[in-house]
Amino acid sequence: MFNRRLKVFLILLLAAVLVVTGRLAQLQVARAHYYAKVAEDALIRPPRYIPAVRGRIYDRYGRLLASDEPSWDICMDYRALSGDPTYVRRIAARWRERGRLPADPELDDEQQHRRDEETITKKIEDSYALLAEPAGRPLDEILQRREYTLKRVAALRRHLLKKGGTIVVPVETRMAHPLARGLDHQTAVRARLALADYDWITVRASTRRLYHDATALGHVMGQLGQVTAEARDRDPFADDPLRKYLPWERLGVAGVERLCESMLRGRRGLVELDIDGEEIGHTKPIDGPDAVLTIDANLQQQIYDLLFRAVMADPLSTGGAAVVLHIPTREVLALVSYPGFDPNLFRKHYAELRDDTRYRPTLFRAVAGVYPPGSVVKPATLATGLALNVITPATRMNCHGYLHHPKGRFKCWIYRFHTSHNAKYFPNGLNAEEALEVSCNCYFYQLGEKIRGDRLCQWFRQFWIGPPPSPGMVAGTGLIEERPGILPTVAWLWEHQRRPMRTGDSRNFAIGQGELGLTPLHVASLMATVASGTFRWPTVVANDVRERPTWDLGLKPEHWRTVRNGLHRVVNSRRGTAYSYARMDEIVVAGKTGSAQCSRIVLDRRYVVQWPDGRREKIVAKRRADVTEQIAKTPGAKIISSRPYHLWPPQRAHNSKPISCAHAWFAGFIPGDPNAKPQFAISVLVEFGESGGRKAAPVAQEIIRALIHSPHGYLQPGTTKTPS
Repeated sequence: MFNRRLKVFLILLLAAVLVVTGRLAQLQVARAHYYAKVAEDALIRPPRYIPAVRGRIYDRYGRLLASDEPSWDICMDYRALSGDPTYVRRIAARWRERGRLPADPELDDEQQHRRDEETITKKIEDSYALLAEPAGRPLDEILQRREYTLKRVAALRRHLLKKGGTIVVPVETRMAHPLARGLDHQTAVRARLALADYDWITVRASTRRLYHDATALGHVMGQLGQVTAEARDRDPFADDPLRKYLPWERLGVAGVERLCESMLRGRRGLVELDIDGEEIGHTKPIDGPDAVLTIDANLQQQIYDLLFRAVMADPLSTGGAAVVLHIPTREVLALVSYPGFDPNLFRKHYAELRDDTRYRPTLFRAVAGVYPPGSVVKPATLATGLALNVITPATRMNCHGYLHHPKGRFKCWIYRFHTSHNAKYFPNGLNAEEALEVSCNCYFYQLGEKIRGDRLCQWFRQFWIGPPPSPGMVAGTGLIEERPGILPTVAWLWEHQRRPMRTGDSRNFAIGQGELGLTPLHVASLMATVASGTFRWPTVVANDVRERPTWDLGLKPEHWRTVRNGLHRVVNSRRGTAYSYARMDEIVVAGKTGSAQCSRIVLDRRYVVQWPDGRREKIVAKRRADVTEQIAKTPGAKIISSRPYHLWPPQRAHNSKPISCAHAWFAGFIPGDPNAKPQFAISVLVEFGESGGRKAAPVAQEIIRALIHSPHGYLQPGTTKTPS
């Protein structure tokens, strides 16, 4: 009996020894490096980083568009932000040593320490208001920044745990995080003096991004945003301690700032101090390289002003866009969206910009606005028909003002004037050039039927999108805002509308209507493709190192000649739809007008809310989030439906006359003489401008004049041929 108890005791003792030995082995062998690093870190102060200057952004002629300017941030140690008890005890001990915490003889050591820690905790809480005053910021903003920082570091902890499977204490928990950014020198001096007694607050040298005269370039420039855990996870420089993202830093999240992020970011410097404050290491920062854009900032501003005048002159218009492409290189000289915004004030006025549902100033229309293209797509339709041998340049088709019946859906625009192209100009029908010249819908309805909608969409891709990129290649400009538009193939129609393609779709797509959607950049690329016979992705970066191959569409020279002659006649023939609006004495222009029927935009919605007592209430709001916030304080309240309430343009004018809904387009290339080599392609959109000839073509005309009179000599004036 005794022997058995002895054996059990020895086994238990041995198990305990093995557990202790295993734990010691884990601490001293397996994780020796980690704890050595912890011990080493305890002997030095948290590192002080020296910010690198982000690369500047210039236009194609060296005009400065964006730069980093010196500024200062007021920062607070994360351990103070989070109320870390160990950190509070350490600060209390330090203040006692310095005689900054009065001793109370009636308290024992434990009570004294507890009171001192309460005092430090109170000082930390009070310091937020003291910090806000010299920074000139509202206290609510400072407290919001504190909460945001705590949530961000907590998210980082979860991310690291999920990624590595073990609990990791991020270095960010020992760093100071900014609560007030972008202070000037005088404010920083005042803050440093006012907050000098608070060990947990530092005023740190930093930089702020400054955009120069950039309202016309607000969308192109983009924005900087806070680094996220996801951004750090995909950071290509994550292994470089001085180049990897730190949680309080900013990175490009939109526009060129994002597109050129890897180019613009630099490598920060570092100062290391021991526990006594002596410097033990110093690494100098390396500034980020500069980015040079293909944009001509002066031309961009001129076009922005032209769009401003065009939109303001039309009481229905809500905005516009214009693009200028250099055809030989596909460099973008202008990428304009109106209205824009000052990127320096974007965050300050974001709510106001976001809630402007009529003019939508945050929409980067030139690359992100998807619109029905209307008749500007007809050159691509004609080229497709010729390439597929569905027609020849001499093929004639009749236009009676309507396709099958005067009361049917498919009419020609000229039927509004109670006539037809056969009756007015072409008794024997229209050939290819003539159909383009007068923009005959009936001709293109019939051509669309012959081609068939799905084949038409496959060919459209070659004109403004190009072939799918190979792995590792970036299509288009690479801007994050750039949208692919809508090519309503058979697969697309089934996925989005659960229906097959019909004959009516083939007719609609041929004239740029139906589900077809393009951006203004797509339309400019279409014209560049027609003018050159090849497609190439556009670029906005002059030092773009991407591979941008050129694709030949494979049309016969006589087919391209037919399409280009048709576009020349649109502007320079007296019958042409743009003759009265786009023809110029200074230079030959070739182009196409378009008046694209479109949907109205929703200004706000009417939400039906059901309250817990069963009562239903209608609430009108611009955003669903506004209603959700309004009912969040009432448990059980929910939104059960919503529908558009106010639309723009309104259905009827004040005199009860119905208001049509159409966007105005003009797109073309110059020089447009069939014997010349085109240099520039342009597209102009005026939202809800109704007539491409009356509203968009005059803007294009002024853009061409700006190119002619530019000090950079883009175009040489020449005379047009005698109009036919």
